[in-house]
Formats: sequence, structure tokens, C-alpha cells
Amino acid sequence: METLPLELREEIFLYLLPRICRTQVVSVPVSSKAERTDIYNLRLTSRRVNTGASQAFLAVIGDIPTGCREQSVQNLTNLVGLADVGNHITCLAFNTCKLYITEKQTLRQINQTCYDRCQWIAKSFCSEVLAILRKTSRLRHLICLPEATRGSEVLRFGVGHMVLLEVIVKDMYDPMQYIQEALEATALNETLETLTVLTASFEGFLEEPTSLRKAKPLHLPKLKHLTLSPSYHDISRFAVYCPNITSWHTVLDSRAETFDLIPSQTAGDSIQMDSSLRSYTISAKGQYIQTSTLVRSIAAATDRFASIPILVVRDLIILFDINYDVHPLPGEGRFKELVFENSKYCCTDEITLSGPSEPKELDSKWRALPRLCERAGRVRLKTGMVDRVIERSEWQGVA
Repeated sequence: METLPLELREEIFLYLLPRICRTQVVSVPVSSKAERTDIYNLRLTSRRVNTGASQAFLAVIGDIPTGCREQSVQNLTNLVGLADVGNHITCLAFNTCKLYITEKQTLRQINQTCYDRCQWIAKSFCSEVLAILRKTSRLRHLICLPEATRGSEVLRFGVGHMVLLEVIVKDMYDPMQYIQEALEATALNETLETLTVLTASFEGFLEEPTSLRKAKPLHLPKLKHLTLSPSYHDISRFAVYCPNITSWHTVLDSRAETFDLIPSQTAGDSIQMDSSLRSYTISAKGQYIQTSTLVRSIAAATDRFASIPILVVRDLIILFDINYDVHPLPGEGRFKELVFENSKYCCTDEITLSGPSEPKELDSKWRALPRLCERAGRVRLKTGMVDRVIERSEWQGVA
């Protein structure tokens, strides 16, 4: 192994980690603990092996989210301070949790914890992130996982306590805004190519979201791809403007019903972009998603863009209420190709409260299918090893 050329050793060690496609990431870390441990152990073998595993080690650093906690941020600061690390990092991931509650506390104690936490975020976290980004000048890919609260004790709160906690947390300092300021201060927003914002969890929070006032949009002139979980709006005021984006990926979750999935370009929108979009993907990590949510997310695109080359609906189970009337999509937007990949539907009846039925392959009985197909030049259905074109005769005249 040690006699092999450096380029070959790098390829071999990178093969030990899963390949990451930036446009398809729906959760992090992508690698497993065992895979990361293999890389750590290899770097201890010899100097030449250590050098060969450097690219894999950099990939691990960008794959593991740095928690918004003192020790976690300090560990990343120490790593990027190494000459052979900081200058070569192209991706970083942050879990921007606002509040950690790891022990039972009274409401008064929680108020004090929130105050201390805000002070740390505004002073220490702010300066540490700025120092980290100054040492990672080649950063091109950023992953953020906004989260409101984390900790075992959160799940034990009663409803009344949770309401008060939710109000307190919403007024706390937002770590994502300090990351935004650090990006602007280092001018890395000018070179960022992909941005991924995924909701980490809604641990203990109530179902009804509260909209937040949006911050001044972060200008990302070279951003080409954006992955977004729309429900992050309930946690963070983070906002971006990406005029040259070509690829968009929406990751739906159980709270997506209440949020704008592709907001229009009016004042106050959290995501603003121009009409250069080339591909639009909607996925849900295999979760159940209401037909109305899926149709609304597609309608947001047809109402805004005249033409999108490809729309991909992937990895979800669509809940369809048999009493639900699917209306034609708004706008004049069309898709050159519509692809359903690993997507099924099941029926429910909200009147009789029956269902859901067993998931089955998409067909014309799912009444949204004709409405979507009539906007597409070609429709493909991909399931497992099967990849076939849905003929017009399969859906025409059914809507």
C-alpha cells in the first residue's frame, strides 16, 4: 500500500466512505461511525498512509455536523488550525441548536440557561465561527441543521410548560444568523456553490408553527444548488438570495403542510431566486406526505417558472383522501420530464376515518396523477429495477 502513488492511495481510502452527491443529501452524517473509525485508524498506521487518507479525513470533517456547543466548536477550531486541514476543507456542517436542556429545570432556571446561552452564542460562538471560516478559504459547500431544543428532559415537559418554553426559545439568538454574518465578513458567500438546510428535529415542540420575521437575505451569487426543509422557517430567521441557482431540492417532513415551499419574490421572503432553475426535486425520506402538500409544492413551481427541464418526485408515500378534489395546477409552467422514483400512494377516507390502505404503485386512481402528467412532456416511473414511461393513454381523460 505504501508504495502506491499518492493519487491512487487517496482514491482507495475515499472508497471506504460513501460517495456524497450534494444535490441528494437529505440527512447527515452520510457516513457511518464504523466507516469514520476506519479512516481514523488508517491515519495512525504510517506517515505515507496518513497522507493518502487526508482527503478521506477532510470528507469526514465535512460530513459530521459541528454542534453549537463549546467543546464541539473548539474541536473544529483546532482541526481547521492544522496547516494540512483548514486550507483544504471544502465542506462544513453545523447543527445550530438554540438550546440544550439535559437536566430537569424549573422555568426560572431555564430562563437563566437561555440568557447564558444567548451570551455564549453572541460572543464566543460568533468569534469562533468567524475564525473557522477565515481558515477555510476553499469552503464551497455548507450544511446547516437548525433545531430549537435538544435534550432528554425536553420530552418530559407538560403542554403548558412547552408553550412557555417555545415562546422563550423563539426569542433566543439564532446561531444561523451568526454563520450568515461570518460568511459575509469572510466573503465566502461570494464563492459558496451548494447550501443544504435540513430540519434536525422538532423535539417536544407543539404542532402549530409560529412564523418568524426574516433577516436580511444572504446574497449567494455563485450558488448552484439549494436543498431545503421548508419547516426550518419555524426555527430560524435565516434568509438567502440566490439569483443563479440551477438545482433545487425540497425535503418534506410532517410539518411541511404549513409552509411556503417556493416563496415568491416579494419582500420578506426567506428564499429569493431568479428563473434559471433547471431541475426541481421533491423527496421525503420515505415518509407519508399528504397529496395536498405534494401538489402545493409542485404548484409553487408551475406558478412561478415557465419551464423546468426536469421534476423528480422521490422516496415518499402519498396519502390520498378519496374525497379530495384535485384542481388544475396554477400558472402556465411545464416540465419537460416528470419522474416518479420510489414513490407510492395509499388511500384514506377522512369522512369515515378509514385507511390508510396498503401502499401501491402510482396509477390513474390517484387523481393527482393526470393533473401533473398534463404539464409534462414525458412521464417516467422508476421503482427498483423498473424504469418505464407512463403513456398518455394511462392517464388521459381520468382527471
